[in-house]
Amino acid sequence: MLKNAKVIKDEIEFIVVNTQKLQLIEHSTITNAINTHKIDDSFKKLKSMEIFQYPLSTEENNTLCSIKFYSDLKSHEKQYLEERGIYSMNRKAMINSEQICKEQSFSKFDSLNFQDLTRLKIADDEAMMILESLSQEKVNVLAEQSNGKYKLKNHIDCSSLPICYHDVIAALLNFKFAYRLAYMHLQEYSKAKETNSKFYFQLISNPYQRLIFDLTENSIIEDSYVVYTKVQSADFKKLLSHFQQTLARDRVNLIKEQSNDFIKKSLDRLCCGIEKFETPDCSFTSLESTLKAQENSAIVEAAWFSLNGMEDLIVLQEQPYSWKFWRNVLIISSMALAQITIGALIEISTVGIGTYAASFCINEGIDHFLLRLSRSILVFFPLLKGGYTQNLS
Repeated sequence: MLKNAKVIKDEIEFIVVNTQKLQLIEHSTITNAINTHKIDDSFKKLKSMEIFQYPLSTEENNTLCSIKFYSDLKSHEKQYLEERGIYSMNRKAMINSEQICKEQSFSKFDSLNFQDLTRLKIADDEAMMILESLSQEKVNVLAEQSNGKYKLKNHIDCSSLPICYHDVIAALLNFKFAYRLAYMHLQEYSKAKETNSKFYFQLISNPYQRLIFDLTENSIIEDSYVVYTKVQSADFKKLLSHFQQTLARDRVNLIKEQSNDFIKKSLDRLCCGIEKFETPDCSFTSLESTLKAQENSAIVEAAWFSLNGMEDLIVLQEQPYSWKFWRNVLIISSMALAQITIGALIEISTVGIGTYAASFCINEGIDHFLLRLSRSILVFFPLLKGGYTQNLS
């Protein structure tokens, strides 16, 4: 927007390489490209009316390269370095002193309306009171437009409002006027060009961050998670031995059995605990005793949690008495009674001739009934003692 309005000019795009993170990978070919396209350190110093798009550290762990460095990399190398924060793109530009004094209009994050307040569950009369108070001439924070929208006139000051609204209205204004506030700060920086102050486009509120939360709440996007069934069936040794297009150092260590077990255990801990049980149930257990039972005893941490009122943990476990259990009990018991009934009918109807067949049916029915009864007892008593409980750490 500022480039289109010619507020900034003479833009230079460059690459910032974090040499400290670069040491963690196989970087011989990358280092050659860096040395070829390296920019002199004097480029880091800002002259009067110059700005960086993103804050640039003056420490020695950053090396600047021309944009040609980007074209020398392969596609998988670009993705690998960018995802790990080893290199990033930045820009340097000059502020146009003639255009910075002019008023600019922004199509986004530059207006406020009545509905923005009511969406925060603020009553209609209170919302109107807030807008009128901030629009007063002595306050001079907002100015009402003809279309029902309000524009920002000066820096945010909520002191004229009741104290209960200070934080929420300040946060709302920072969000709705993110671009306007950044432009106002840029104008102030250009006026103070004789000083050694620095300016970066650091928005007080990330205007697009809220979008991620809204999309997640409406189930349009989902957080990434580990699938338990795939972790159990995955062949990590085969998977890690076929790594291609990676610049990681000591890749051979991934093939070791110890590394495979560690990765699988780590992923297993990240899985949703409910997926590990056929019929999940939960119960409370003492926080202190649970932490003390871990491999690395955490008595101090347990004490801190207890002091802050957290005394119990929710523990997931397999539910012994589920609907499936009672369904099986009903089916097997019905079959056992049916066998006993059939045996009795055979004995009566054959007048003793079918005694052998009748005894077989009656004995099988009694065996099934007693077997189910014994298993029910074995399941019931461990439940009382806390058996079958599987702690998930």
